Amino acid sequence: MEKVLSDTTLNIEEKIKLIDELRKNNPVASDRWAPRVAIWILGLTVLTTVICITYLGSETSEGLIAIGSAAVGGLGGLISQLPRPNNDNQL
Repeated sequence: MEKVLSDTTLNIEEKIKLIDELRKNNPVASDRWAPRVAIWILGLTVLTTVICITYLGSETSEGLIAIGSAAVGGLGGLISQLPRPNNDNQL
């Protein structure tokens, strides 16, 4: 993308078309649903675990606590990710 933006032989319309094609060919950068689905599933797992632990009381199994703990850790890891600055794509 940087090469397309810095190329002086291309006009604006050509640059826009080339950048759109580059974005289409990189589905990982444009996939926004996978993290959202993962966050929703982990959030529902945490809520279900909390409800089950509250309902079961002293009869709670260690496996249920482990599942809830893993879901909280995964949720925390997904939510706390900061976007990394990419110095290569500066305009």
